[in-house]
Amino acid sequence: MLYNLALIDDKRGDYNGAREGYLAALKADPRNADARYNLALLTFRAGIVEESRHHARKFLEAFPEDPRSGQLARTTGMPLGAAGDGGSPPARPGARRPPQEPATSSGAR
Repeated sequence: MLYNLALIDDKRGDYNGAREGYLAALKADPRNADARYNLALLTFRAGIVEESRHHARKFLEAFPEDPRSGQLARTTGMPLGAAGDGGSPPARPGARRPPQEPATSSGAR
């Protein structure tokens, strides 16, 4: 439920509501991969790069086999090999990146 409310706020462009919602979802369930992933993207889109990288790092550590890991590392500019994705180089600073959509609700959150 917390995750779904955060996702709605995210889709509406309510940064504060989405951030607080994703954090609340993670407090309730630290293994919520979608909340961690979306929080990394949300903060990245807002230009809060260090917080974004923090959440991306946590995602990569907790869910190394998730198919989104490599793209998240590249999007947020994680160091080489941080995603275990074969060492793809990070995005250049200031490079335009395609917008990332938040993960959708699985209905189980």
